[in-house]
Amino acid sequence: ALAGALTLAARARRIRRGRMLMFSSYAFSTLLIIFSFVRSVPIAAGVLLFTGITMIVNSALSNGILQTVVPDDLRGRVMSAYVFLYVGLSPVGAIVAGAVARAVGASWAVGGGGAILLAYTFWAFWKFPQVKAL
Repeated sequence: ALAGALTLAARARRIRRGRMLMFSSYAFSTLLIIFSFVRSVPIAAGVLLFTGITMIVNSALSNGILQTVVPDDLRGRVMSAYVFLYVGLSPVGAIVAGAVARAVGASWAVGGGGAILLAYTFWAFWKFPQVKAL
C-alpha cells in the first residue's frame, strides 16, 4: 500500500489519471481472483503486495478524480456520500463476505468478490468511457 501511494505521488504529473484508474481497477480485481487460487505463502505474499499497491492507487485516484470533477459548491456533500459508501458500509460488506466465506469457503468468497468487481469494472468503463480521458 505504501509503495502504491509513493508511486502515485511521484508520477502524479506525468500520468493520465483516468487511464491509470482503469488499469488499477482491472489489476486489483484480477489480482484478487489470482490470490484466491494461490496455495503457497511466498507467492500469496507477492500477489498481496501488488494487490495492496493497486488498491491504494485505485482509491487515491478515484478520490482525487471525484474531487476534481465535482463543482465546488457540491464537493462537501458529494465527498460525504462517497466516504459513507466507501467506509460507512464496509461493516455490511464484511458481514456479507463472511457469510459467503462460511457457506462456500474463503477462497471462493475472495475469488467471487474479485469476479464481481471485475465485471463491474468492465461495465463501468464501458458505460462511462469519458473517465479514461481524465
